[in-house]
Amino acid sequence: MSSREFSEWQVFAANEPFGEERADLHTALLCSVLANAWGGKSEIKDFLLKFWQPPEPIPSNDSFRALFMGITKQMGGKIE
Repeated sequence: MSSREFSEWQVFAANEPFGEERADLHTALLCSVLANAWGGKSEIKDFLLKFWQPPEPIPSNDSFRALFMGITKQMGGKIE
């Protein structure tokens, strides 16, 4: 394999599901089709493995501050 062909494969693998990732997508699609055929209402994303789910947003500092202020108040602490 030439270096050019190898580079093309790297670009392809980076932009398309490849290998086990593609197999996971195929399995999720099959499960979704079967579930829908049996009267369910599902989507492919319902059967994707956890690492395929979009990451949850990282909480902001304000939400952490509000959480800790609430805990402090519940425990009888003072907020200065």
